[in-house]
Amino acid sequence: MTIRGALCVAALGSVAGCDEFAFTDPPTSDEAAYLALQEETLALRAATENLVATPVTDLPTLGTATYEGTALIALDPLAGGAASELIGRAEITANFESATVSGQADGFHGTVNGGDVTAFGGQVFLSQGTITRTGGDQIGADINGTLQGGGDTVVVGGQVAGNFLGDPLLLNESPEALSLGSDDATSFTVNGAAATGGLQIIATN
Repeated sequence: MTIRGALCVAALGSVAGCDEFAFTDPPTSDEAAYLALQEETLALRAATENLVATPVTDLPTLGTATYEGTALIALDPLAGGAASELIGRAEITANFESATVSGQADGFHGTVNGGDVTAFGGQVFLSQGTITRTGGDQIGADINGTLQGGGDTVVVGGQVAGNFLGDPLLLNESPEALSLGSDDATSFTVNGAAATGGLQIIATN
């Protein structure tokens, strides 16, 4: 089976070793799920690429909103290996009254070090998330989780940050989307070895 990741270049420009997809035999159910998650991620990116960060004065002060989308983990090749890419479904809840954010991503599918595409069990959690209305990144949260599949283990830890997207039309209307990404404080390991790369969550309500 030959399958190579294409999405990582578009999503995270620093990730190396990405190429176009090539199949040598029909996709399995895990591969079909992986491709569906890729298509969803690309559609989310297209739907939000022209949205700007919500003005802080327009962020709601009441109510909650649930954002659903995808979480992409794209990692550079380890020595002697290939790039790794996992994509799962994300659900993020923003409580505008308490200025908090929480959520998780699960249902990951992907490939590690050029191996076969497989399903990954486990979850990645967002915790201690806060909404800031004083400028800079509007959302910050801790992130951690362990994903296992096909004999491989990917561990994520550290922080993510980002913004709400879109300009609400009415006072206390929820922004239509959010985008979160990893930073220098985010760490990744693949089968116990430190890896470089990134994580991106895009979700809409």
